Amino acid sequence: MLNRRDLLGALAWAPARRPNVPLLVRYPARFRPGTQPRQSVLSVDVAATLLSLAGVTPTTPFRGRPLWSTTHRDAVFPRMRQMGYQAVRTERWKYIHYVDRQNSDEVYDLRNDPYELNNLIQDRRVPLAKLKARLSELLVVV
Repeated sequence: MLNRRDLLGALAWAPARRPNVPLLVRYPARFRPGTQPRQSVLSVDVAATLLSLAGVTPTTPFRGRPLWSTTHRDAVFPRMRQMGYQAVRTERWKYIHYVDRQNSDEVYDLRNDPYELNNLIQDRRVPLAKLKARLSELLVVV
């Protein structure tokens, strides 16, 4: 079955919506009751949080950060080196570059189009050069 990007295996290709799994935390010293943060959390963030609470500094740096971190993290999809695409997700934008498919790149405005229905790759208002540069920076780290 082909998805909207004409690719086989829709779930294997930078899905439009990540599964949202609730994370419940009770720690009044850091989080007020009823707080509902909007930022994404990775499993490595839970590890970083626990290490920080225990007063332990990791001997080897890793990508996790404590749950109370207020800065947004641009995300690169790290398991994609052999999948035919490279992608970066910022707070507002998602850019997908298909390595072996010319003129197939995609850009979505996640603030105004959270379900990624409108590919804005041809829209000159999109900060495409910045997204490409950010993707390149993050791929060096991964």
